[in-house]
Parts: sequence; C-alpha cells; structure tokens
Amino acid sequence: LSTGKCPVLAWRQITTSTPPPSRFGATMVLLDDRGQGQLYVMNGMQLQTTGTSTAPVELGDTYLFELRSPLHKACAATGPALSRMVAGQPSNFYIACADVFDQPANGGQFSVSVRASQQCARCPTLFPTVRETATVGLYRCTFSVDNAGIYTVSIIVGRGDNTDPVSGNPTSATSVDIDSIQAALTAGNGRTDFTLIVEAGGTFNPYTVVKGSSLTLSTAGVSSKFLVTGLDKFSNSVAGGDDVSAVLTFQDNGADGFQVPNQVVDNQDGTYTSTYMTSQAGQYKVQVMLNGLDVGGSPFDLVVMALGASVELSFAYGSFLNTKTGFTFIVFVQTRDKYGNYLTSDSEVIKFESCTTVGSGCAEGDDGCVCEGGTLNLDVSTDISYGLGPDTTQNYDGQYRINYYLFSPGEFQTLIRHNDTYIGCYFDQGNATDPTQWTAPLDAADKCTEYNRLQKLQAATARRKVEKALKTCSAAASPDAASANGTTDNTCGEVREQLRSMPLNPRRVGRRAMQFFDPKSGAPVASTKPVTQATFVRPDRSEARYWVVRAPIICAGIGAAAVVIPAVFSLVMRLVRRKGHHKIVERLKFPVDFDLLDFDLVCF
Repeated sequence: LSTGKCPVLAWRQITTSTPPPSRFGATMVLLDDRGQGQLYVMNGMQLQTTGTSTAPVELGDTYLFELRSPLHKACAATGPALSRMVAGQPSNFYIACADVFDQPANGGQFSVSVRASQQCARCPTLFPTVRETATVGLYRCTFSVDNAGIYTVSIIVGRGDNTDPVSGNPTSATSVDIDSIQAALTAGNGRTDFTLIVEAGGTFNPYTVVKGSSLTLSTAGVSSKFLVTGLDKFSNSVAGGDDVSAVLTFQDNGADGFQVPNQVVDNQDGTYTSTYMTSQAGQYKVQVMLNGLDVGGSPFDLVVMALGASVELSFAYGSFLNTKTGFTFIVFVQTRDKYGNYLTSDSEVIKFESCTTVGSGCAEGDDGCVCEGGTLNLDVSTDISYGLGPDTTQNYDGQYRINYYLFSPGEFQTLIRHNDTYIGCYFDQGNATDPTQWTAPLDAADKCTEYNRLQKLQAATARRKVEKALKTCSAAASPDAASANGTTDNTCGEVREQLRSMPLNPRRVGRRAMQFFDPKSGAPVASTKPVTQATFVRPDRSEARYWVVRAPIICAGIGAAAVVIPAVFSLVMRLVRRKGHHKIVERLKFPVDFDLLDFDLVCF
C-alpha cells in the first residue's frame, strides 16, 4: 500500500469431492509420525448481500479432508539403484516431489518393492524404506541385493486408495525443482517399473566351488576333467577372467612326489575346466588356486585307479620246482594294467593248472581246453584268495594267493591262467621256503615281459613268412601252374609241416612249456623239470637184495656143517673109549658125558 503496488498472489485450485462453500477461512494441516495427515478448513467469513447492502457473515462450520502423500503434483525417481548395482553393495535412488503449488513437499509416504524375475527362483522380494533427506522434497531409498539377477523396482506414492505410481529416469539429475522433475518424467517416458540388473561381486575364494567326479576319482591313462566355478561372497557366479591354476602332486607314502601337468581353460562364463591325465595309479593331492590363493576345500584328495588288466604284464612267483606231497605250497599272482599299475579290485579270473603233460596249444574258442591241450593232474587241491601277499598283515592290490596241495608224486608243470590267457612270467623262489621273506620281483617281471614281447613278435613274424611261403607254394602247385612248370602239391609238404609245428594261436602270451625267469635279473633260466617227491622216501634195497640171495646158501652150508661135525666128533670119542685112553679125558677140568653130547643149528 505504501508504494501503491500490490503483489500478485498465485492461487491453486484443489479439487475435492465435496468442496466447502466459498469463504475466507483458515486451514490447518496435522501430520502424524508416518507422514499421514488431515486438512482442516475451519470457520471463516462469507460475504452475504441483503438487499442493497453486503456484509460479512462469520461461519462456524469445519471441513475435514484426508491428505494424499503429499499434496503432490508430481514425483520423479532417479538414481543408479533403479538400473544397475553390484550384489551385496548398498546403492541409492532418490525421489523428488513437488506439491500442487509447485513447491518441494515433504510428508510423502512411499511403498517400494524390488521383485526378482521368474528366472531367479532363489532371489527374494525386498521392500526397502524411503526416508526424507535434509533437502525439503527430496527422499532417498538405500538398499542392497545379495542375489545376482534381474529385478523389477516399483514405487508407489500415497496412502490407502489414493496412490499413484512414481515414474522417472534413472540417469536424470536429482533436483526438487519442478522443472527438473518434469524433465525426469519426460525422459522416463511414463515408465513406472524400473529394470534393475544386479551383478555378481568379486570372486570370493572360500565360496568358489570345484566339482566333478574326476576331482576325487580317476583312472590311469584316461583324460579327466573337473570344473571350477567362481563365486562371490554371496554365492553368485562371477563373470570370469580370474587367474585359476590346478596342481596335481603324487603322494609317495605321504610325501610329495612328481607333479602332473594339466590345462585350465577359462570358459568365459565364470567357470574354468581343468584337464589332466596320468599313467601312475595311486594317491594325489589336487591344489586349486584362484588369483594365487587356495579355493575352498583345496587341496583335494584324488585316487587314480589302475586301468583294466593287461595279461601280458601279469606274473607269478612262489614254489614251483621242488615240492612234496602232503604239504601246502604257495604261489602269488600279481595282476597289472598296461602301465604297470597294480589292479585295485578283485575283478580278475585266476585259474591254477597242474599239468601231467602240456600240449601244443589250445584251439581258438576251445573253452574246455586245459594245459594247452595236454593232460590235467587231478590229484591236487587249490585255494585262491585276493589281496594277500607275503606279509599277512598288509593288503596287496591286484595280487592273488594260491595255496595248492599235491597228493601224488611226479613231474608236473604248473600253468596259471589270467582271464583264460596263460601268463608268461614265472619266478621260482628256490630254497626260500618262507613266504614271508619273499618280495615281488617287479623289475625282473618288467624284463620278462619285454623278453616275451620280443619272442612273440619274432614268432608272429616267422609265422607270417611261412604263411606267405605256403601261399606262394600253393599258387605254384595249382593245376594250371603245375602243368606249366611240373610243380606238384607235394612240393609244399615241408612248408605245411613247418607251419603245423608253430603255435596254434600266435597271439597267446603263455608258452606251451613252462618258462622260468631269474627273480633278480629277469633273464630266462635253463629248462628245469618240476618234480614232486613223496613225503616218505623209499630206502636203498640193493643190500637187502644181496642178503636175500646169499643168506639161504650160507644157512645151508652151516646146516650141513652142523650135521657132519657132531658125527665126526662122536666117532672120535668111540675110538678113544675102545683104546682105553680115558686118562686123556680125566685131565679135563669138567666132566664130559660123551653120550649126551648133541649139536643143534637153526638158521632163519
């Protein structure tokens, strides 16, 4: 009034369902601690015209209106937590609100939900809290998500039935200015549901998982794999790119031995494939490291099993050559795979054959053939056990113990079958009769195996040459060729005989005759026939025969002398009596009655 100028007051119309009558009045807003409140329109004055005069009239009524939260004209949401965040790390988004007067407004009530997509079954639904900041009209919501995945963020403003979704743009500037709010709403293009991508955090070694059956159990000579999955501290799969290594160390009686090379490949999806192969069966330690540190559970215990049996490498040692009836003798059979590893399970078929004669070989497919087509000694009892060796207190992988008992003496050759194939290496322990002092001749067995391999190769080569010669000879002896050059089929007789003298099946490992090898050097020893002696050895009867022949003659001579000598003596005595020479007899110191003298001789 002092300047003659009046300021222009900006008025805003608020639409209500039951507006109060026009008046000049007072209003009051009451809010509780939750931001909910009520608007009171109380009393006031109203101009009333009566006739030609207008006078103010005081009103005594009161109107009550439930407020929305707040008396907003617009709210916009912005911030990184509406688009992308890292699992386990708190992140924010902001809400800016203006009332119907285009002024920043506090007192708003919000409902926020963070829901996971259907692809993430283990992801929870969150309902974070929105709080006012020190800036009027600006609200902040802080939350974190532990499970990586895709989520939908929804924001509702208001209370009761009076609610509205909040739109906005996650990358817009945060300001309570109505122009900034409108810009955020425009940039958001009416979007009210925000897509939130929660990424995994950094790889956390204790939670990194190593899986795969080949991590704890493998087979010699077989390429094996296990998978390393990088996880963060909330067990989310990471993106990959870490430095992962795996080291396999052989355990030799508990001490570290050689290391097995392996290859680790980054699959670019947070997983890593480790591939390894070893020919040595036994115990290993597997150390898996990520970025230079052990992962959870590392090092792991790995057992490498032997490959399937290789009969060519099986061997037997024990008592073969000098045996007796009435006693139990022991033979051990060691089974191995192609790499020389002892087999680790009782999966083999071992047969013991005591042969009176050994044949020239079993025909292919003859399952009933024994002793390479020879004669089997039936006067023997056997017992076969697995896992037993010279030391009865230990377990022996891949080794079989054969106890055999012979009932009759003779010359017998022992053949041992491993899965129906005769083994080719036998080692006799000689005078070492105590099995507890025996040791498996492993080095000698390897040399024996190589010797047999070369012998088998030479035999196969020789057989092929003879077969080729027979084929050439047969072609030359054909009717057309024979008429041309005079060759007959008899020309091939020597070649056929040579072929017949060869083993029936050159692929067999075993020999037609038992071959022994030196348990120390592995060299073949001179052929020795196994002999089984009787328990009680018969005495030498030559002297008895001597006396049986001569004793009757001697006895007859003595008998004859026994008859002749008394007769002569009696005759002499009679002559003495007749001559009267009794004085000669009287000189004797003892009385003699010549009539009673008699001589008897008995020969047996």
